[in-house]
Amino acid sequence: MTPIPKSAVAAAAVAAAAIAVALSRRSRGRACADPRRLAVLVTGCDSGFGRAIAVQLAARGFTVFAGCLTNAGVADILTADVAPGSLDAFVMDITNAEHVTAARDRVQKMFPDGLYCLINNAGVHSAYNWELTPMDLIKRDMEVNYFGTVQVCKAFLPLLRTFAASLTTTNSNDKTRPAPRIVTISSIAGTAKVTPMGSYVASKHAVMALTATLRQEIRDQGILYSSIEPTYCDTPMVTQVSPAKINRIISANPKDVLDVYGGEAYLRKKLAVNAMHTRIDNLIDPQLVVDAVVTQTMRLQPDLHVHVGADAKIFSIIGGIMPAWMLDRLAINLDKSTPV
Repeated sequence: MTPIPKSAVAAAAVAAAAIAVALSRRSRGRACADPRRLAVLVTGCDSGFGRAIAVQLAARGFTVFAGCLTNAGVADILTADVAPGSLDAFVMDITNAEHVTAARDRVQKMFPDGLYCLINNAGVHSAYNWELTPMDLIKRDMEVNYFGTVQVCKAFLPLLRTFAASLTTTNSNDKTRPAPRIVTISSIAGTAKVTPMGSYVASKHAVMALTATLRQEIRDQGILYSSIEPTYCDTPMVTQVSPAKINRIISANPKDVLDVYGGEAYLRKKLAVNAMHTRIDNLIDPQLVVDAVVTQTMRLQPDLHVHVGADAKIFSIIGGIMPAWMLDRLAINLDKSTPV
């Protein structure tokens, strides 16, 4: 018998791998069949990503539970043009344990078979640089972006497990029945370490650590996880400057400390450039992020990481290999070039 050439074996292996990848992508890209049977909870629905995600998923047929920080946010989202009963909005401060528990009980009462998807969207950017920012604002970044997200995940994991269990008690041959999942909106700040957003960056790095370790913890429970990591978007969180925040930062520091960072007049101008208080080029359309979240919600198999925007895609590749000195120089020069 003539031996098969090693080159032919290698070529066959490559072809088989390519076919497997193609089939996997085809399967991952298929959407769930009937969203009307599925409940989704979205946090931070007062404006921006959260509001748009909740409304679009409701329009697609999901039953959406929209957690808002304020009563005004609740009233606003309930004006959305969606089918009656497809959108349930309520006040839910994710740092408030009573609010989170009440939201969980609300979902459980209406959907005893469990929650299909938890979308962690709520987030803040409360601080500026480390020295000038009062400690309560620094803590606020971590309390909302990290601890709040952890609290919500912990509260809703039992409902996600209930949904996973329901898949085994119904038609196990139904390949359009998707597994429950958590979709968390993080940020390029979860990878990039750049001044003057240290507090926000730290909170988003914590979220990325949560993403990896919780994903590993719940995989064998039949719960999937997808992390959405956009660059900076044209949303109120980036564009709407808070005069009260500026005044708070200025008043919290003596003149000699303010002078180290350019003086009060300069700082007031820099802090008013945008809500991130530094140079940001090429804000992307927030609809790109909304589309990414909706896609990962509807896919049978969501992607582990979704980088939205060219900067996010580029930094996801070079961020891990860029020397520290080069990153430092890039961050410092970028911040110094902020137009004031």
